[in-house]
Amino acid sequence: MTRPLGYASLVAATTCALGACDAGRPDADELVPVSLVGAEATTGYRALPQYAEQVATYSPLVEGSVLHGVSRAATLALYFDRLLLPSTVTRQAVCVRNDGAPVDKLDQCTGPTQDFLAVEYDPARRRVLFRGATFDPGTTYKMTLFVPESPTDWGFRAFDGAPLARKYELLFETAPDVTAPPAEIAHTAADYCDAVGCANACRLDHRTDAAALAACVAASCPFRAQQEPLKGCGSGGCHEATEDDPDAAAGLRLQSPEDILASAIGVTAHQTATGAAAQTPTQNGQPFGRAMPILDRGNPGNSYLVYKAVAHADSYCSLRDDCPEPDDPGLRAEIVRLRDAFVIGAPMPAKGSLLTVTNGAPTFDGLRVISDWIAWGAPFCTCVDDVLCAPDPTLPQPP
Repeated sequence: MTRPLGYASLVAATTCALGACDAGRPDADELVPVSLVGAEATTGYRALPQYAEQVATYSPLVEGSVLHGVSRAATLALYFDRLLLPSTVTRQAVCVRNDGAPVDKLDQCTGPTQDFLAVEYDPARRRVLFRGATFDPGTTYKMTLFVPESPTDWGFRAFDGAPLARKYELLFETAPDVTAPPAEIAHTAADYCDAVGCANACRLDHRTDAAALAACVAASCPFRAQQEPLKGCGSGGCHEATEDDPDAAAGLRLQSPEDILASAIGVTAHQTATGAAAQTPTQNGQPFGRAMPILDRGNPGNSYLVYKAVAHADSYCSLRDDCPEPDDPGLRAEIVRLRDAFVIGAPMPAKGSLLTVTNGAPTFDGLRVISDWIAWGAPFCTCVDDVLCAPDPTLPQPP
């Protein structure tokens, strides 16, 4: 069969992740396999005040049953118990077809298959999104997740090379409606900044009530967006240039958009710089973490700053004493693995937490806000009266 572009580099990346390139990796028999812990598909849409576009709503996909009423333009969401090797998050990791035939490998994924226009990986949620498909109405589909058995096999792997624990099969049936689904909020800088204005309007109405603010954003805005999600990291003596430390910690300055553009976006993280091409930031297809950029616009899975925050146990409600969620020992163990194998030094933030808890419930999740901002291309917004926000025309914006 014809291999997709980037196949050779993916094989090299997987081989390195399995221990052939970097010292300190666990042996193959010590690797903890990746498990699928949840899945969802778009089954409806929610209208928002003052928005022409709508927001997708999801229903769970459960093995052994068929999810009915799935949108013809559905996004499929997969949730995992481990952090993934970004180079294995590809269209070739799954097969979606409508004839029910069993599929074990990519070369068997032939015939009536369905492709996706985009695949997105979010380490903050350990989630993969498959977007941009056009399904036939009233049709049953099966999504198969492959198990990679060798470095040349397609399929999801953990960041340390551990393969998927087993093959997964998810069944869904599309709605019979032949009309086009409503337009969704687009992944553009303009729509991100518009969401910033929406969140700011909620903040103005609920300055002193964090729970009411969170409820307002959930009801009125497409998602929780923030104008300067890294501003808190660029103050208080952390990543702030001062007279005593003009370069800030590790040369990373996060005080302003200009600082972020100069010292973070497309800039290799010092703690990942190894090898002859250490200062050339890599893209997917390279060994995990090797010369990873601090911020990779549109790709939180290839942004070192995200992993520095992911490695902070205080970023998760299930790992904190002030939250009602039960303790998550699997997540706790994954953070230990990440810090042992990849994240050097203290996690971010060094002071405080990215998670705000009010009356025992999380009301602001800064880790997800930062990851979403990067996924939307890390746009820089300017606002009039806080609520009329648009991409700043004086700054470079995502393509």
